[in-house]
Amino acid sequence: MVALPLMVINSMIMLFIESPILLMVLIITQTFLVCVMIKATSNLSWISFILFLVFVGGLLVLFIYIVSLTPNTQFMINKLNFFIISTTLLVITLISTLFFSVLAIQKLKFLNMTNYFLLSKLYSYPSIWMTFMAMTYLLLVLIVVVYIILMERSSLKSLLIKS
Repeated sequence: MVALPLMVINSMIMLFIESPILLMVLIITQTFLVCVMIKATSNLSWISFILFLVFVGGLLVLFIYIVSLTPNTQFMINKLNFFIISTTLLVITLISTLFFSVLAIQKLKFLNMTNYFLLSKLYSYPSIWMTFMAMTYLLLVLIVVVYIILMERSSLKSLLIKS
């Protein structure tokens, strides 16, 4: 499975990123790789698809918020650092794909069968109220932020600069 080394590489690249746009692209790539791993270890593809849609929706909201608050900067790439990082990551990918076997995926499938029961507990009777309260809280915060912005008739960035 190539997704696991790519996830490690993606995580290492994130440490050197300063641009919010490139960071969002890497996070979406990481989310896609996690969903591929979930699909590889489980028999249900809809869980990974819904997880990807929820993550991307949340990331787009965060991306719009962060881009509206950060100044415009030009993206610069240092060629020596890029060469060193890409060479190191290529070596890590090659080594990990040589030692990663299909048997490991089969073991993950067997261990993941118990996770279906844990996922169903999130929406069972005692914990459904916590999930419902979290959704209600997020909706309330969204409504309050929109109301504050509408009262001032300005963007969120100008409200933060004033204070």
